[in-house]
Amino acid sequence: TILCRCTINTNKWFQLAHTQNAHSANIWMEQDGKEYDFEICSDGGYVSNMASSYGGMVYSGSLWGGGGIDMGWLDGMTGCGGECNIDGSSVSFSNFALTSANPTTTT
Repeated sequence: TILCRCTINTNKWFQLAHTQNAHSANIWMEQDGKEYDFEICSDGGYVSNMASSYGGMVYSGSLWGGGGIDMGWLDGMTGCGGECNIDGSSVSFSNFALTSANPTTTT
């Protein structure tokens, strides 16, 4: 569970959006009318350098962690810490879409 100005219970369904461009990389979550968002990288140089690779990127989703593995390097900015019970965890993705922040329009 992520604790913030609201609570996102990650054991229940929630909506997540990830947006990334040459200036920012952001995660937004919503559950039962409560929202939370955070920047995943505060190094503007890194984010802007990564932008040149977007055209060749593919999506990959997974469930990380496990006994004896400290996921603080990944989850630190969320306020979560400690180890994960990977054997008692699962993840599912639904209504998944990859979209462009600047979709082209046709006339």
